[in-house]
Amino acid sequence: MDVIVLAGAKNDGALRGVSESPYEAGISVGGRSLLDYVVDSLRKVSGIERMVVVGPPESLSPEFHTAVWRIIPPGGQMVENLRRGLASLATRDKVLVATADSPLITPEAIEDFLARCREREADVYYPI
Repeated sequence: MDVIVLAGAKNDGALRGVSESPYEAGISVGGRSLLDYVVDSLRKVSGIERMVVVGPPESLSPEFHTAVWRIIPPGGQMVENLRRGLASLATRDKVLVATADSPLITPEAIEDFLARCREREADVYYPI
């Protein structure tokens, strides 16, 4: 399975008061960017082959660049960023989409979500 990490949201909302990072993905928590936490968890999930980050490369620490197959510059909106990620993968297989603003996500939570998705056939799965 491939994964797209959406990391292109500009930091122009409420979080601007806690960080001057131009993108939310680059906001530092505990000395690491939000994006680093998400990529770190995803790389520990078995079965993930290619990981595409749609966002600024500077938001990802050098140590995690090797975990990412491709980094794509972000567009203006979330849907555009998703299109960019899908186009880069050029696959008809299922793709997991994650966002960079989930620093508390764990490999176990991701694996549990994927297992639940396998229980039912659908075009889109979204955890609520």
